[in-house]
Amino acid sequence: MAISAGSLEEMFYGFMISIILFGISVTQAWTYLNTNRDRWPVRVWVGIILICNLAHIILVSQVAHYYLMPSAGIATTISSPTRLVALEWTLTGIIQIGVQLYLARVIYLFKKQIWIPAVIVSDQVLIANHF
Repeated sequence: MAISAGSLEEMFYGFMISIILFGISVTQAWTYLNTNRDRWPVRVWVGIILICNLAHIILVSQVAHYYLMPSAGIATTISSPTRLVALEWTLTGIIQIGVQLYLARVIYLFKKQIWIPAVIVSDQVLIANHF
């Protein structure tokens, strides 16, 4: 698939937005870890998600560097995703599943109904089986 200069620009802006969102997630995690009353396994889970987010942003940085720096405005061709891209996609799925499972837990604690978390978890299982 050929990449045009316009799509390289879009990739750059997407990268910058992901950096901003990472800063927001670090702030949220810091606030959560310092002001919550959850048990330690839940706190560890949030910490693991934050570490996965850090690893994800490092991989996204590497992918952006790989595709944007050598090109410098020259259209390039991608024949297949690199290992970094595949690893970044995998890490994105792990983060998504982890966050959705945490959301299902919070909904269950507030509503005390199992069907909403069950829908969330089954949706994640279907997505994981799709890939």
